[in-house]
Amino acid sequence: MASSTVLQELTRIGESLGLQGAELRDFVKEQQAKDREERELLRQREKEDREFQREREERDREREKEDMIRHDNEKAREIQERQQEREVELERIKLQLELKRIETQTRDEEVLLVPLVKHLWRLRTMLIRSRSVL
Repeated sequence: MASSTVLQELTRIGESLGLQGAELRDFVKEQQAKDREERELLRQREKEDREFQREREERDREREKEDMIRHDNEKAREIQERQQEREVELERIKLQLELKRIETQTRDEEVLLVPLVKHLWRLRTMLIRSRSVL
């Protein structure tokens, strides 16, 4: 309501209560003071509500930030675990290849060794025969 409309309404209410002169002016002043006080309380409440809202939003931002950090840490841990698994798998493959190499080398050596042993065996046999002939 406009200020003059409020003043007229308060005057009308005061007159309906039978107030006149100084009593009417005091009544209007008291009511205006009460209205100002109510408006001030309303402004204060609205200010407190805005402050509460701002603090809540700040807490929400902090919580979101903490959640993001926690999420990033979990992702980093998962990546590290996958990297370790890959390294273990790579080491397993290297060991398998080394084992295959050793097995192959052993077979190759056996392949070379068998004819040599046979040859030595024949020489031995020949030596033994030659001694028995003498």
